[in-house]
Amino acid sequence: MKNATALYCVDVTTPDDPIQAAAQAAAKQNTHLAVLLYAEFPTLPINAYGAMPYGNITVPDAWPATLKAAQTDLKERVSAIEALLGRENASGDVRPLFAATAEIKPGVEQASRSCDVAYFAPELREDEIVFKEVLHSVLFHSPIPAIVNGTLETAHDRVLLAWNNTQTSARAAHLALPYLKEASEVHIACFDVPAIKDSKKIEPGREMAAWLSHHGCNLTLTQLPSGGREIGTCILDHAGEIGADLIVAGAYGHSRLQQAVFGGTSKTLIEQREMPVFLAH
Repeated sequence: MKNATALYCVDVTTPDDPIQAAAQAAAKQNTHLAVLLYAEFPTLPINAYGAMPYGNITVPDAWPATLKAAQTDLKERVSAIEALLGRENASGDVRPLFAATAEIKPGVEQASRSCDVAYFAPELREDEIVFKEVLHSVLFHSPIPAIVNGTLETAHDRVLLAWNNTQTSARAAHLALPYLKEASEVHIACFDVPAIKDSKKIEPGREMAAWLSHHGCNLTLTQLPSGGREIGTCILDHAGEIGADLIVAGAYGHSRLQQAVFGGTSKTLIEQREMPVFLAH
């Protein structure tokens, strides 16, 4: 997306290559690259805490050195990424986030306020807990959408919009409008559409198709049965059938707890690692 600000989420283990590729793509697109650099704040060992109200906190002798080493590593990595952005002539900045896993949300919330979309380095996904904390912070505590499995340099020519006539999917469509307008084909897919008995009701997907058509999008509207399969799997299968290179979907129309326990569309789309997915809540 041109003339935007992209939040690129990495951690201190992310090598230079993906950051360099993002910087090169940002320079070509006139995109400002805000690199959110996460480093885990070292926690005190459990035996450092005394039993309150009579116990005392005892800091192990080695812990201050551990903290200082983590701070030094983060500072050096910030400098290295800033130098990389300079070599690539990319507009960008580094936004360090030094926090315990449970304290990630405020940092992501602050960093995302002046951005348009969030991407994630592949290495960040290797720590499932950190990745989910960062992703959920973007989706639930920021004004921007997230693209998982995507890169700045990837062009999205054929986009699948998963539509279920909800506020969540409508928000995703609105935030994804720049991508939909740039695509040569936009496919709207509705699954398990109920039969319309009232002649005054509009067929699901028709209003969205008309809106996007007015924006100049080349539209195809398809209604498909799930056959009892999980909807996320149906979306991925249909995306493969039409050769889509991006899926746009609303995220967590049901609660995160419900999806974590029973599964759901968002969980399926997030956990797969091949198809780029644009998500908004």
